[in-house]
Amino acid sequence: GAALGAGYYAIWRPRRFWPLCLLHIALVPFVLTYGQGEQSAFLLPASWTLALFIGAGVVAAAHLTQMVATLARARRSTGDVHGLITRASKLGAQLAALAVVIFFAYQQSSHNVRWLREKWDDAAYHYWTDALAHPLEPGAGLLAHWGDLTSCWYLQHVEGWRRDLYGIYPPQRSAVETWLAAGHSLYIAGPLQTGAAELAAHYHLLPWGRLVRVLPRDTAPETTLPDLPAVPVEVIFGGRLQLTHAHWDAAKAAGEALPVTLLWRTLEEMPADVHLSLRLVDGVGQNVAQLDDTLLSGWLPQSSIAANWPLLSFNRLRIPTGILPGSYQLQVGVYRKGEGEWRVSSGQTLYTLGTVEVTAAPPGTPADPWQEFKPAPEVVFGDALRLVGYDYSVTRARQGRGFVLRLLWQAERAPEGDYILAVELIDALGHVWRDWRLAPVGGRLPTSRWKEGQTVRDEIPLVLPALAPPGAHTMWTRLAWLRADGSRLPARCGWIPCGDSVVLPGVRVIEQEGRTFEMSPYTDAIGARFGDQAILVGYHLPKKRFCPGSVVPMELVWRSLSADIRASYTVFVHLLEHDGTIIAQADKEPGPRGKRPTTSWVRDEIIRDPVPLTLPPDIPAGTYRLVAGLYTKNDGVRLPVYSPAGASLGDSLVLTEVKVIAEDCILSEPRP
Repeated sequence: GAALGAGYYAIWRPRRFWPLCLLHIALVPFVLTYGQGEQSAFLLPASWTLALFIGAGVVAAAHLTQMVATLARARRSTGDVHGLITRASKLGAQLAALAVVIFFAYQQSSHNVRWLREKWDDAAYHYWTDALAHPLEPGAGLLAHWGDLTSCWYLQHVEGWRRDLYGIYPPQRSAVETWLAAGHSLYIAGPLQTGAAELAAHYHLLPWGRLVRVLPRDTAPETTLPDLPAVPVEVIFGGRLQLTHAHWDAAKAAGEALPVTLLWRTLEEMPADVHLSLRLVDGVGQNVAQLDDTLLSGWLPQSSIAANWPLLSFNRLRIPTGILPGSYQLQVGVYRKGEGEWRVSSGQTLYTLGTVEVTAAPPGTPADPWQEFKPAPEVVFGDALRLVGYDYSVTRARQGRGFVLRLLWQAERAPEGDYILAVELIDALGHVWRDWRLAPVGGRLPTSRWKEGQTVRDEIPLVLPALAPPGAHTMWTRLAWLRADGSRLPARCGWIPCGDSVVLPGVRVIEQEGRTFEMSPYTDAIGARFGDQAILVGYHLPKKRFCPGSVVPMELVWRSLSADIRASYTVFVHLLEHDGTIIAQADKEPGPRGKRPTTSWVRDEIIRDPVPLTLPPDIPAGTYRLVAGLYTKNDGVRLPVYSPAGASLGDSLVLTEVKVIAEDCILSEPRP
């Protein structure tokens, strides 16, 4: 209505349109730039002009209706062709101008909605929904400052979260004494700007998930812990932290949060920067969901927790929307940054708590409740498969590098057959650089088994071409669904047909630095060809006598034969005995620090590839062979090797022999 009114003023009242338009937008840049003061007060003039435009829209609609009626009467009565053409031309021009105004208003509104959604900060909402989900006694108090508790009260009174809890403020010792003296439970639920040290000196502070429980000194912490099922075996992480009890929901729907409550006991003093990792794992060992968080609450006014002290962790693990229903393993791990993962007695870094049965989301559930995906164009394929959202694992990638495209689909009705998802990387002119055919989606669930209303997510690994044009809007992603005969499903945008595909914005392409086509120095020439992909020009090895435990500083020199290598090959260098037994090996991605995958190579490019090989400290003295090759990591298949004359050499190449000496050996090479 406002857009129609703006068009009315622009066409019939232009002298009033521009002052009203300037009044409407004058203060908006100020509010968006500085965000100061009461923004609703600054925007009152904009709201007033918006109301005027809406009213004018009603007038414009009535005016257009009257003109159409006048033209109809003129056509029936007078037959004045010239007048009819004049009126029709004027009406057409007015309607065209109005369409332009509505189009640009719609474009700008869509941009503003996307911008606001990305800008919106809902951290306070997520914190308080998580805090109010903690295991808390009825009538407990939450200690925090008034400003922090405002969000809590909103959730209680507007959304109905734990209305039995009380916000206690100001967070001072007098308020704490009064509340505890009345026999109520109390939890620190926000930052205490002052008085934290005083509370720690007069009360027990028990870590309680994101909260901290405040207990009188004469209360034993063990008596306040919730009654949870005991862990059936002794589980001790790193010899420092014991898991004693655990509880989680045995069944949850996709798109819901899985609450996990764990009770721990410290076996020695534990620092505050210890982290907890919860994972949901499918039948082949792949993580479908993971949550990493600090084990101790950030509101705890201490840098560590004493030995032989209980603590509670509470986390809500988000189950991704669209994952397949079935049984998943719930696992827990503990680690500290800089120390790595703590192991349990079995030597594993993760302990399996048990299983979680994931069911399909019930009808009416939002397709993307966690807002993991960017909103996709409203496209439906074959009146059945609707694209809900998309996202990339990165925002930018170098030429030849891989990334993951995440898609979320929803079945508007049950598909009639098994369709193939076609994914293409195209440039701004529509030229196809790379394409993939996935049948069924992600190799997981045939579309014929999708049910009406079901959401299905997919993660598709993509690789940029080595010569992809660099820039922000140079590569796009095009999606289509194919039938078994190769024909494409028609697509519609809303109710309007829009071809047979949808184009999504791509990632920013970063140019590969350091390309060289000049030959690098090497000490030994080879010239062997590996498939049709590359030639091993030679290698550099300054010496061939080594001590046990030293590093063989091998450097390979490759020349690419292809302008577009689709597979990512791993380089291997093996140290073999004469019977072929592997004594030592090094496997890595090509290039310094593994930064030049074969997918980033272009024709005739020279790639220096250091492959340091560490010898075992107990290797016997003797002569050994160094062999090299290329293989794909997903299936282990090696590229065939050919001599410079074209003779087959198998799937690996003998580079040279090295000698390991043991007597009077002085280790000069640095250990790794």
